[in-house]
Amino acid sequence: MSLSAIVYLDPLDNKGPLNKARSLPAELHEFRNMTWSRSARVRWICSEESKLEADAQTAILVVLNWPVSQDGANKSHELCEKIRSRFPDLPILLLKQESGRDVDLHLDEAVSKFAPAEKIVGRSLFHESEPLDNALKKLGVVLPPPVIGLDINENDLAVWELLTWLGAKRGDGKERLSLITQKFFPDAQRARVTPVSGGWSGTRLCHVFVAEKPYFLKFFEKADSHETELRNHTRAKSWLGPVLVDLKLVPEIPGGIEAQAEAFPLKEDPAALPVCYESASTLQDRRETLKEYYRTEPNDAKVEQSFRRVLDILASGQDNLRCSAEVPWTNVSTDEFYLQPVIKQNILGALNDLHVYGETMATRCSGNWPACRHALERFVHQQEPSWLYEPARVLRGHIHGDPNPRNCLVRPSTCSDVLMIDSGGYRDNGRLVSDLAIIERDLKLVLLATEKHVDQYYDLDISHLPEWCQAERDALGRGLEFVPANAPAPIKGEVPYTAISRAYRLIGLVRERAKLVCQAAGDTDGKHYFAALLYWTLDMLQNPSVRPTKKLLALYSAAEILL
Repeated sequence: MSLSAIVYLDPLDNKGPLNKARSLPAELHEFRNMTWSRSARVRWICSEESKLEADAQTAILVVLNWPVSQDGANKSHELCEKIRSRFPDLPILLLKQESGRDVDLHLDEAVSKFAPAEKIVGRSLFHESEPLDNALKKLGVVLPPPVIGLDINENDLAVWELLTWLGAKRGDGKERLSLITQKFFPDAQRARVTPVSGGWSGTRLCHVFVAEKPYFLKFFEKADSHETELRNHTRAKSWLGPVLVDLKLVPEIPGGIEAQAEAFPLKEDPAALPVCYESASTLQDRRETLKEYYRTEPNDAKVEQSFRRVLDILASGQDNLRCSAEVPWTNVSTDEFYLQPVIKQNILGALNDLHVYGETMATRCSGNWPACRHALERFVHQQEPSWLYEPARVLRGHIHGDPNPRNCLVRPSTCSDVLMIDSGGYRDNGRLVSDLAIIERDLKLVLLATEKHVDQYYDLDISHLPEWCQAERDALGRGLEFVPANAPAPIKGEVPYTAISRAYRLIGLVRERAKLVCQAAGDTDGKHYFAALLYWTLDMLQNPSVRPTKKLLALYSAAEILL
């Protein structure tokens, strides 16, 4: 199944082939948007006379600018003759921005002489669907509709929510998803759509299987977020190379990755701007997320190898390191870690909801909940402790931005074979401690006690919170000196100790790497690392999907960092 083309020509465009590539005039963007909103298999080509014959081979329409000047009109007439001599039945749409009696007469003659041909006169009409629709109808031009069939369980809650969002205005969610999928896979006849669950970011996601090869569709509502995701992936790819899973682009859109947004008009309501990631997993070469691998692999040594590999990947290719003295936290919104209003609201809201349980939890592990609560409240109201706002040296370089366990793909048969995905948060001048802090945060607040072989609930039972708090207090008390050997020893038959031991041995690996990074910068106390850990720990409070137990753990951990 081949793609169809709409070829645009302007006789007054005299750019040579060595000059900047031609682009569609702004007044025709709405016309192009209209075609993208109806068809996944039409591409616009900005052509020139010397390339016309080649570009028009798959054309269903030629759009030709008809200039106001007599010389320009004559040139358009010559182009019409050339088109008609080579493509007798190819429809021609003549566009004239302004009316002029003499030129209009020549335009009418051209419409008659070079049929099938139609005209639209008046720049304002180029933006309106009715005259464009009428012209296409008279020319017999039919935009190829989507032909892909979706195998999809509309009763699944996550799928239903996605379709409801896509069809919020017209109730056409499944049709929009079909069109979006067809844009990435114009030759596909069938695709299977399944939900992606388990994330806390709020991002709309789904799995799409084409020829049984899986992909991820990730949706954005804002153009700048979509553009940032695409741009950052390209930059991260130059850093990580083959370790970073590729994007699947909408094929045959000229202009590089920035031009991908062309395929998804913003005027659609709601705007649904997708990025398609390859999953790197096939039926023949299966991969799992590190989150799933942690849950299902009983061999701790294998899980440790996977985490070591992630840490090695993030440490590789750091060819642009720079070191400077900076305050770990600020009140400036452009900085990575700052005390933004939403953090204050989340802390106070969670304290208000959970303080009843905090007292019991802290008492059972010989902790001091009033001191924890006081530390968090002073942090919110008085910007304490002072070390967060005192300059310390920090290393900056390449960071992934979100190396959470769902963004790391493990080959189970070779546990040290790990690939990374979803690098939209990439920065080339980020604090290296940030990625490491996210990994530690997720070990404690996402992965802890989710092992299939440990507990049928796949999570830390609330009755075991004191054991976790004791382990967390000890780990934070040791700072950067915490190593795997300091993790609580597992006790046979004791579920919480087995799960806590595994998680904290891995946290020891992260701290070892954090120590190297901080010492290289001259931050021997790890101020920047623990400031980053504080930030990402408190970040867990903002999502309503995070259960109260996890929020209670996050509050306690944040308080121990502050104390």
